Amino acid sequence: MSTITITSLPVFNNSNFTYKKPELKVNSFSITDILELTETSPKAIIVIERLNFFLKTDADRQQFVTRWIDGYKGNLKNTTAIMRLSKDIGSSYYTYNNYSELEKMDIFDALERLFLHPINVGMRMEYERLGASLRQLYDLKMDDPKLSLMTVLLFV
Repeated sequence: MSTITITSLPVFNNSNFTYKKPELKVNSFSITDILELTETSPKAIIVIERLNFFLKTDADRQQFVTRWIDGYKGNLKNTTAIMRLSKDIGSSYYTYNNYSELEKMDIFDALERLFLHPINVGMRMEYERLGASLRQLYDLKMDDPKLSLMTVLLFV
């Protein structure tokens, strides 16, 4: 696991003795390090897929670790918290302005941006089997933004 240094220095202010908030300094984190931190099995393929999808840089992974240590999880299950936090950090990589912009992309890149999750082999096969159009999927997603790709494919 990566080296972590946590420092807390005393601060004197108006004769009161207080502690400065601890600073977290990290060399770099891997997805494996995050799995260990969150006590997630290395066999959790979907979790790993999502972490790789959203946490693209060392800064993203460091932000994830910092927020996790600061208590992000709360009362959520680990998997739910991991998915939400990673999406919160990395969703900015998958923005688009309108349908026309999506239409110019490779279909699977467009679907990843539209649904904000990686498109795996099973999803690709189902999409191709049904012969759905990007326009159909876009319209269904706009009707209910919470829907996943596999759910939308049920309506095609």
